[in-house]
Amino acid sequence: MKKQIDLLRGKVNETFLQYLLPSVSATIMISFNYFIDTLCIGQKLGEKGLAALNLAWPVTTALYATGLLLGTGGGALFSAFLAAGDTKRARSIYTKAMALWLILAAAVTLLGLAFLEPLVAGLGGVGELRQGVSDYVKWVLVLAVSYMGECFYTSMLRNDNAPRLAMAGTLLSCSLNIFLDVFFIYVLDWKMAGAALATSLAVTSTVILGLLASLRPKSDMKLCLQGGRMQDIAAIVKVGMSNFLTEIDSGVVTFVYNTVLIQIGASNATALIAVYGIVVNINTIVLAAINGVSNAMQPLVSANSGAGMPGRVKAFTNLAVKWAFGMSAAFVIVLEWQAEWFVGIFLVPEAGFLQQAAGAIRIVAVSYIMAAVNMILISFFQAIQAAGKAVCFSFMRTLFLPVASVIGGAWLAGVTGVWAASLAVEGITAAVLLVTYGKMLRTTINEL
Repeated sequence: MKKQIDLLRGKVNETFLQYLLPSVSATIMISFNYFIDTLCIGQKLGEKGLAALNLAWPVTTALYATGLLLGTGGGALFSAFLAAGDTKRARSIYTKAMALWLILAAAVTLLGLAFLEPLVAGLGGVGELRQGVSDYVKWVLVLAVSYMGECFYTSMLRNDNAPRLAMAGTLLSCSLNIFLDVFFIYVLDWKMAGAALATSLAVTSTVILGLLASLRPKSDMKLCLQGGRMQDIAAIVKVGMSNFLTEIDSGVVTFVYNTVLIQIGASNATALIAVYGIVVNINTIVLAAINGVSNAMQPLVSANSGAGMPGRVKAFTNLAVKWAFGMSAAFVIVLEWQAEWFVGIFLVPEAGFLQQAAGAIRIVAVSYIMAAVNMILISFFQAIQAAGKAVCFSFMRTLFLPVASVIGGAWLAGVTGVWAASLAVEGITAAVLLVTYGKMLRTTINEL
């Protein structure tokens, strides 16, 4: 029998590492689902396939965001109540979060399929890209419950003191997606529909594992209609809102980027969107790894904050910042050195496309250093249930500043300005966050 992880009394470094590897592996594996789709589509369908996939990405993002909203919001409260010894209230939180997930997923599927054509056109799926975008979005909507459920159970399992099961679920999903992508796209030649169906079925496997994990005797993910309050629903949404905004805003920003590139690219728009698709994929992997560090920190900070242990809260937060910073620096070095190689992973590029894509990767990569600090500190505010600050900073970093920067960058410097927008976003956010966190260290955190 494995020794139970002690969040409140275990050694800080040892306890953090027990959560770090499973958490980082889980978030990277989740991002690999989209990466594998892009890889297979790019190699099989080229620039048009990459462009169509990137236009469809905001829909998938919205579903993942909703799952994160309920999983991280419910998970943080679930963990805090368990640490305080209120098991009934914790289980009630899980029950309400699960009910919201199922209701919202059903609504998205029904409404999305009913208005599929207007949705595709609104995403930019017109002309030569219309059919590809439509084929992909349709299957994502059919299994919306699974996209939401993957993020929901990955978050809940970590807070249920089962980080290894969370990692196992995403490893299962990623492995199945690799097999199904190759089979559906290359063997059956189902093109965009095959990529969407492969991912949809793969994330379904994680949901099934999560449901089975809740049946374990030692799991506290049990249905309970007592011990809670209706206000718990608002609390779940409030606490999980920063993660929701971080994820949903990436979809909104992707939509804005696509729209701006279509406007300034004219006849070259498909190629530019394909370049951005590659950049988004690399972003997804890098930021997922950093997000894995923040996810590892979240239940540890939540539990120790709920138990009134400010020293351990500080220690876990500082450790998370160091790990995230080191990981991001490693990514930057590799990307600056081998940008052309990364472009070649996705498709066989022409010389002009290769130069443009590699240049975009190198510009954006620099922002990862600042993004690492920003993501950890926003997660810190969420973990101690300073939801107002977490939501404010998330909104600033993932929506307001990116939209303003990409539009302003395009106006000032064209395509180069579009790629450089991320530098302005992360730099401004880092400055504001570090000042706020420094003040909190001197005041609020000592009152936990």
